Amino acid sequence: MRYLKIGGGLIALAATFGCATTQSLSDADRKAIDTVSVAKSVVMPPSPVVMGRASQTAGFWGGPIATAVMVNRENSDVVQFKRHVEANRIDIGEIIRQEFINQVKSTGAFPGVVSEGGKATFELTVEQYGLGQGFSLSPTNAPLRPTLRMIAKLSTPDGKVVWQNSHTLTALSGEIPAYVVDEYYTVPGRIEDAFKKAGELVARELLKDLGQK
Repeated sequence: MRYLKIGGGLIALAATFGCATTQSLSDADRKAIDTVSVAKSVVMPPSPVVMGRASQTAGFWGGPIATAVMVNRENSDVVQFKRHVEANRIDIGEIIRQEFINQVKSTGAFPGVVSEGGKATFELTVEQYGLGQGFSLSPTNAPLRPTLRMIAKLSTPDGKVVWQNSHTLTALSGEIPAYVVDEYYTVPGRIEDAFKKAGELVARELLKDLGQK
């Protein structure tokens, strides 16, 4: 995680990850694959990264080391987020998956997008997701935006990977509205809408090179 100091507070910028391999779809594979499906389950990390009040307060008073400790353990921000999504039966993985399906269809790259049994299958892995803090002068209650890093692979039934890509959406992206953390828990549909938009943006970038030729 990188930080920027503004007005005495620390602003979380983005998590850093290793670069995933990018593989383009060959013309031969494109011609051979007339139907695709998307795996029913999305691989998710055990916990989100949530820069709520506890993490922001730790960063303000304890500096970057304190913040790093907070975001890398099961802190109160993470517990509150998990409790909310479980109580409201919010399946973030499925929200992201449905947006990915929508974007696959919109590319027009494949004649058919089927629920299962396609000649190739997209597999989705979410490496990181949560609520992150962008630029703000508020030291302990800054508005948050959804964050999402995802890897997508397209494989044939024999296990051959014919395409793959990855993309990261950080809290610095201004394409999604930012809200203070309490609004995500008190306004119905706020988290669902946030991750629906995040899933749409990430899927669109992931699939950009698959646009119809």
